[in-house]
Amino acid sequence: NIAKFSKKKSPALRIFKPQQKKIKDGNFDFTIESLSEDGRGIARPLGKTTFVRGALAGEQVIGRYVAHHRQFDEAELIKVIHSAGERVQPECPHYQECGGCTLQHLDYSAQLSVKRQRLTMLFKSLSDSQPEPIKWCDDIVAEPFNYRHRLRLAVKANKHLVRIGFRRFNSHDVVDIKQCSVAQPALNRLINGLKRCVSGLKSRSSIEEIRLMEDGADQLSVQLLVKSELTDQDYQQLSEFKASEKLHYIAVSAAKLVGLAPYWCLGDPFSAYHLDRPQCTVGFEIDDFTQVNPAINSLMVSTALDWLALTKDDVAADFFCGVGNFSVPLAMFGIPVVAYELVDAMVVKGRENAVRNQLNNLSFKRQDLFVEQKNNWLVHNKQTVTKAVLDPPRAGAKVLVEQLADSNLSQLLYISCNPQTLVRDANILQQGGFQIINATVIDMFPQTNHVETMMLFEKKQ
Repeated sequence: NIAKFSKKKSPALRIFKPQQKKIKDGNFDFTIESLSEDGRGIARPLGKTTFVRGALAGEQVIGRYVAHHRQFDEAELIKVIHSAGERVQPECPHYQECGGCTLQHLDYSAQLSVKRQRLTMLFKSLSDSQPEPIKWCDDIVAEPFNYRHRLRLAVKANKHLVRIGFRRFNSHDVVDIKQCSVAQPALNRLINGLKRCVSGLKSRSSIEEIRLMEDGADQLSVQLLVKSELTDQDYQQLSEFKASEKLHYIAVSAAKLVGLAPYWCLGDPFSAYHLDRPQCTVGFEIDDFTQVNPAINSLMVSTALDWLALTKDDVAADFFCGVGNFSVPLAMFGIPVVAYELVDAMVVKGRENAVRNQLNNLSFKRQDLFVEQKNNWLVHNKQTVTKAVLDPPRAGAKVLVEQLADSNLSQLLYISCNPQTLVRDANILQQGGFQIINATVIDMFPQTNHVETMMLFEKKQ
């Protein structure tokens, strides 16, 4: 009986897959109450939150549903019945399709107001818990268009078509573009010539992404990220393209191995940008991270140095230093500066920037800042670090901040590209005895919902 039982097949396991909710057909009226963090209008028909892409607070619009979820729905704008006073005509001809600039239909001064209100509300509880409230300084702003010195263009190319542009909103489809209203003019002039060049390549279907960059000396660089190597004939055509467009540098690199030696390159990979306060030069390559908005970056660095008010007795540290965007200007004051970075290539270029600016007082060290440190990295050449700059990625710097909160730093300047992780880290610092003295909105990405924040923390004894 046991043998007979063991031979019996178990019934197949029934797996229940949730069926995708059928989207309501037709057009619907929406009354927009406010804006979400990602810039969509918020309506509440029959009490259910609905995010309407393209709508503004205070508007009456007609839209259609694009998705239904348990807690909320999503819709897109079809027509504005009663428009908000802040609504403007988007400059970009690709605005309705491209998923990039989500706020071009909102007047720029109103964009800044929305971002400022969003940040002040997020930090209200932390401000109220201090003896003195946070001082919100003037926003750091520059030109609202033509500001990007870098573009990352998606590519869909085969024997039938060539599309070079950006991803459609919530899609992998590539929107073919002729220009980008937030890119620097030289990059826009390069796009059409680039399309003609790619259309003539035999191995164009291998191209996944193209990066364009203009440095501080108006030199243009192009990098093609590919799934496999191109043909010798293609490389010859790219060489001719470099000459015709007067490119400083062009490279073909493996899409999955960015940062390593390219398959093929021509020209000088070195690029640089310049800062005026204080006067210094920061070198980098097209693979390296730099701020996309040079004008805002220059203002941000200058403001940071004003807030820190360095003296000859200070010793400074720069965490997540990259190629030296903050550490090089800090060292220009003649004080000892130690800079920490995880990526080896960045450390090498940082040291080159120290030599380039004749800074014997600046040291770059490789350090994983996402794990707890065993060494005392707040002592540099037997001198105690007094002030620090922290510019982490979107994930923030929870582990590092937990250690800094217990330190004897007098001041910590925090630059954040994610308000949510900044709130978390600011709370940790506040519990450790720091207070938020100054704060400001950095509008690094006009026409988008992205916002950066700079805060100065001071240790209160």
